Amino acid sequence: MPAAVAGVSAWIILKAFASGCTAMTGVEAVSNGVRAFREPVAKTARITLTIIIAILAVMLLGIAFLVRVYHIGATEPGSSGYQSVLSLLLGAVTGRGWFYWTAISSIVLVLCLSANTAFADFPRLCRVISQNGYLPYMFSIRGRRLVYAEGVYALALLTAILLTVFGGITDRLIPLYAVGAFLAFTLSQSGMVSHWRRSQDPRAKRYMVVNGVGAIATGLTVGVVLVAKFVAGAWITVLLIPGLIV
Repeated sequence: MPAAVAGVSAWIILKAFASGCTAMTGVEAVSNGVRAFREPVAKTARITLTIIIAILAVMLLGIAFLVRVYHIGATEPGSSGYQSVLSLLLGAVTGRGWFYWTAISSIVLVLCLSANTAFADFPRLCRVISQNGYLPYMFSIRGRRLVYAEGVYALALLTAILLTVFGGITDRLIPLYAVGAFLAFTLSQSGMVSHWRRSQDPRAKRYMVVNGVGAIATGLTVGVVLVAKFVAGAWITVLLIPGLIV
């Protein structure tokens, strides 16, 4: 491949992963933290979410293109000599020199920082749920560091347990994440359909169709993941989520 194309490919990988990794964990951060945006809240959150989704789309398209160009195939997680697709792509484009290790180190740091999304928004979500009486009241109390400390402690403990049980192999955790995330998307979209049915807004029918299509798409995704990854770990969510609701 010509040097110019290889250089552009390397740039795409770095930009896509550096911003895209945070995009994947940033979508729910916007929806959970709408009240933290400046006025007008709804408009600012909408613009932010649009930018994040655009970055995520660029990342996915860039990866799909480069994987085909360089004939990259995924290796078995947890096996000897395992490499992520990112590592394989960077190695194919730039070799295994200083640029490769700088890029990999940078992406590891980005991923470490992206965990901040969950630790910032999970406690806030727990606060809302506890104020409605579905979690202990202590989750709604701010600590001396002005964060909802009980939510942070609970998330850290649950995360440590999951990482230990699954041996730190993220591919085994993906079914849990996929089912939980897409089920939440399905419920929220369905809730919006119900909202627009009762609304007097003249644009309600158009919005109801959009949210209805979203609910169907994400609901089908939940079904596909449950069937395809049931033995791989999705069965845990099948038991855990209804148990938590009960």
